[in-house]
Amino acid sequence: MTKLKGFKRRTWTTAKGQPRECYYYEQHRGPGGLISLGSDYRAAIRRYADLIGAPIEPDPPSSVAAVYAAYMAWAENRTLSKLSIRTLRDRQGYWQHLKPVFGQCDIDALESPWMLQYFEARSSQVSAKKELKFFQTMSNWARSRGKMRGPDPFAGIMRLMEVDESREIYVLDTWYNLVHACGSPLVKAAMEFSILFATRPAEAEAARFQHIEGAELLIELQKTRRKGLKEKRIPLTGKRLEFINRQKARQPRSFFIVSDTAGQPLRTVGAKFRREWAAARDAAAIKAQEQGISFERFQLRDLRAKAATDIARDHGIEAARLMLGHTTQKQTADYIRSVQGAALAAFGG
Repeated sequence: MTKLKGFKRRTWTTAKGQPRECYYYEQHRGPGGLISLGSDYRAAIRRYADLIGAPIEPDPPSSVAAVYAAYMAWAENRTLSKLSIRTLRDRQGYWQHLKPVFGQCDIDALESPWMLQYFEARSSQVSAKKELKFFQTMSNWARSRGKMRGPDPFAGIMRLMEVDESREIYVLDTWYNLVHACGSPLVKAAMEFSILFATRPAEAEAARFQHIEGAELLIELQKTRRKGLKEKRIPLTGKRLEFINRQKARQPRSFFIVSDTAGQPLRTVGAKFRREWAAARDAAAIKAQEQGISFERFQLRDLRAKAATDIARDHGIEAARLMLGHTTQKQTADYIRSVQGAALAAFGG
């Protein structure tokens, strides 16, 4: 490819061992310094071209990177693709890991052993399988449109990638209370909403005050909206009503129920939330050690399983099914953890 003057690539590894990269334009005139072009290569090239008008050699049409660009152009037409914003965002994230390995490969030259090698080499095989599932989806899309004519590199290979994606963790009341006490207002709001309404993180991001109808909060089910239940309605009583009223009274006002102190929604301040969430769990772990009690760094999504378990124990699995918005009790049973003890009294419904 054409060498572009001043176009820089920086790579590093996160604390969790995950590779990251970003592109920059190094100015040689004017104030100097680096201008960030982002982490997506094609977007960075377009930004670079806007800055200096450099001629750009496009990726070969048969390269995986070119097919990905064509796929995303189709996918981002949501009327046509029917994909959710969350799905698009996830697939863009998967590509950040796939691109350094497969981006410049000819899509017709892909081989099945490469997929298994990628899976085995990734530090997180759960993540690797999600990335390869997307790669398989993109390949099938390309094949159906004549953009891929080589043999299917995923034929018979995906079933060899065995991972345990289940989570058995149950968030103890002491763990919850420690993190809640150490959390920022944004962390506290996200935790309370998640456990009071038994939601997924994406549903907490999307919840707005305008979704309140009468004495109920209508929650759009992000994961099942295309099939099965599209929404659930949760009565606003007790602690749930107190939480909603408290969020309404915050200044500045926000359209979103879960927002930071500036009124910015959780979806917009995702990076900030992740930093504050990590800091809250770090502080909670220190307090737990000082108090001589156990502590596990649970994830926000684990609070949905806690809510399901507590409700099923106190009111039965049918009540838990209705709260989670499932169509069958079998779905709900996957969320029930084998625990004993009282439900979280401080934030009960």
